[in-house]
Amino acid sequence: MTRLAILPILCSATLCAALPLGTVHAATVTLSMDVEIDQVAPEDAKMYRIGGHDLDRVSYDDNAVDPVTHRVRVTSVSHYIGGRWMSTVPADASALDLSGAPYRLNFVSSVTHGRPIVALFEGDTMRMAMLARPDFHVLIAGRYTINPVPLSAAEVAAPPPGADSPDTMPMRPGMAAPAGAAVPGQSPRKIVALDVDIVIDQLSAEERGLAIGQHHTARVFYDESRIDPATHRVALLHEQHTPMLIPKHLNPGQMPMSNAWLDFSGKAIRYHFAAAPTVGFPFPYFILFDEQAMRMTIRKQSDGTLLLAGPYAVNPTPITGPDIDATVASSDPPVPPWVTSIPMSKVPGKGEGGEPARSVGREAGPARDQ
Repeated sequence: MTRLAILPILCSATLCAALPLGTVHAATVTLSMDVEIDQVAPEDAKMYRIGGHDLDRVSYDDNAVDPVTHRVRVTSVSHYIGGRWMSTVPADASALDLSGAPYRLNFVSSVTHGRPIVALFEGDTMRMAMLARPDFHVLIAGRYTINPVPLSAAEVAAPPPGADSPDTMPMRPGMAAPAGAAVPGQSPRKIVALDVDIVIDQLSAEERGLAIGQHHTARVFYDESRIDPATHRVALLHEQHTPMLIPKHLNPGQMPMSNAWLDFSGKAIRYHFAAAPTVGFPFPYFILFDEQAMRMTIRKQSDGTLLLAGPYAVNPTPITGPDIDATVASSDPPVPPWVTSIPMSKVPGKGEGGEPARSVGREAGPARDQ
């Protein structure tokens, strides 16, 4: 939609005609967004449910749209919660891409919506996540869509369509519990590990010692008896950086696993993992394994800067045995909350000045078929 087409929505013809020639006034455009929820933390299960919807809005100044890239810095992102809109002020790096359908939003901001959270929208994956502070575990997450038709002034002033629907927050009594709830009578545990290979194709200059084409490796652990027979998904218990096996055992500070699962329903095993570890190597970071794009992305927590990314493949060959069982049978000692980085001399297998565990790589080789 062109600016000329939007103008009748924004002001009357009489008012626009009265503006002095050459004067550029802000032309605020507001678009509605819908997020289909596919992850819900236990503490949010009374408000949201898997398959439900979160309602959002994004606003921008139409005069500020770059005529070449068709990108624009957003002026606000609003989250509909508790029967009213909660607006946030974006970071400078936030941007809306209008160059093609569907529209894509990149946005990260620390806000307080009844509690301290981080609001995150990714343009590459078209996913939204609300992360709790200070530990950054996922409260809700899902895939978003942006309606390209601007809202009228009356629509902006009114509650969003479906605001009172049981399909949106708040969750109504009697609705189904979120997926993944405990089921009595579970079979005995059978711990299995799988190796994951990532080929790096995006890399920040800050990631010294790595190169495009190198491989980053990880290992994930799950209980085979807990695979859902309907969805063929299973929640993960642990992930390690390999070959150094870090963390050695369960460690929610270094490797929070509240939002991690494998999908065995297709030919390729799909891995989903989203977390914001409170202990960083050498600084706190966000990590995302996107099960749709089958890509891993690591970003700084401080400003969302991309550190490294690339496609991944999960090796279907199961790894079992006493060592695998022992990995998830105990936890590493807790890390004090004021410790946000680990000295490299403390990383097993590396001496003083060694590379951080997150940046372990090997020479490029053929990636496994997906």
